Amino acid sequence: MRYPYSGIIVRFQDVTPAIPTPESSVATSESPSATPTNSVSSGASDASSKINDELHVNYWEVGSRRFLDIGVMISSLTVQAIRVDVPWKLKRSQIFDLGSELNGEKIITAVFNEVVHYESASDGDYAHIRLDPQGARDRKFTILRLNGTHLNASTEEMLSGGFSTRIQITVPSVPDNVIQGARYVRVRIVEVPRNVYTSMFYQKDRNVLSSSPETRIFDFRVNVRRGVPDDVLAGEADYIFPKFSKIHMFAIVPRERELAFQSERFKGCRSLEDEAVWNGYIQLPQRSKFSFDSVRNYLGYQWSVSAKEGGVKDLVALARFTSVKSSVPNIVRFLMLALVVGASGSGIWAYAWCLRRPDTSGCSAAEVSDIHSLLVYRAAPAAFLLVIASPKNLVRLYEAAKEGAKWALRRIGYYLSNQ
Repeated sequence: MRYPYSGIIVRFQDVTPAIPTPESSVATSESPSATPTNSVSSGASDASSKINDELHVNYWEVGSRRFLDIGVMISSLTVQAIRVDVPWKLKRSQIFDLGSELNGEKIITAVFNEVVHYESASDGDYAHIRLDPQGARDRKFTILRLNGTHLNASTEEMLSGGFSTRIQITVPSVPDNVIQGARYVRVRIVEVPRNVYTSMFYQKDRNVLSSSPETRIFDFRVNVRRGVPDDVLAGEADYIFPKFSKIHMFAIVPRERELAFQSERFKGCRSLEDEAVWNGYIQLPQRSKFSFDSVRNYLGYQWSVSAKEGGVKDLVALARFTSVKSSVPNIVRFLMLALVVGASGSGIWAYAWCLRRPDTSGCSAAEVSDIHSLLVYRAAPAAFLLVIASPKNLVRLYEAAKEGAKWALRRIGYYLSNQ
């Protein structure tokens, strides 16, 4: 299936009230910093124009399933909604809130990779988090918990082909006096299509080998507008492309895959040491019907970009992973092929040898019977099992036989022309 773009598009609905005083209107018209984008209101902990918004994206490929976690740190109290566009057909039942499930210091420490202090509110609509409380990077934020009314999804068919789903996340209304630092929302999208962010390349002769290399091109773009259809980028005037202070992208894949190439924003890889905590995390939300495998022997590859001034508008995470694939069916198929080639070669050689005897007596009845047994009772059953082991090989076997027949006819013609 063709996908219209590779990545996600994240926008904010910022509804900064336009009620300027005569003095402030002059300042607003002359000061380029007085814009609604990422502004921090008086209710926030930082009243300066410094950009504090962050975007966290985790792409998980565990077993045969893939899912996507998106976390957004919002510093401005004027942001009322978050819009996320993804390039495939998505159902509302495949989107879950993770804010209500991040309810302990262990799991939050694992997600943010920092020491945290967790304080849950009594009403359960939010929780206060303090990162690195004893260190130099002491900062606070508030996790908001979403319910069914805060999440919505609508799918649209693109004029250029494919589908795009627009996820609308309404930021819950929480009294300003209970907000500590920025607000944080985190959602999970399950059943991500296999080839939407990954392209697979195989060795052409892999069906006749016991093991063969596989190449995966991972291409994930965050807010990269180049190549995105106009159907996706068009929208209401109050939805803006925010500038972030940081964008983090993690791709969690099996560790047997070797990273052969990575784009410039690559920072390194991280081992998922606390397996019990991570196994609990990937099972979230526990009420969902989706289940996943264990994270044993997985690595997280990180791309990150940050800016102290001006903000970050996009991120490209590009990598090439290689691995060697082998399985019992591949090994059995290889053994069957070896048996076919060995038996057929022995029979053909025996027949050619007796035909070219110096005494020109030809093949005896016993020799013909032995050759017949070799081809019929060894090579033929092995060839049949080879085809049964992989039905797709039937077409390839036919093509190979056709090419072999053409080669034999050319050799016969060459032989006759020289007689």
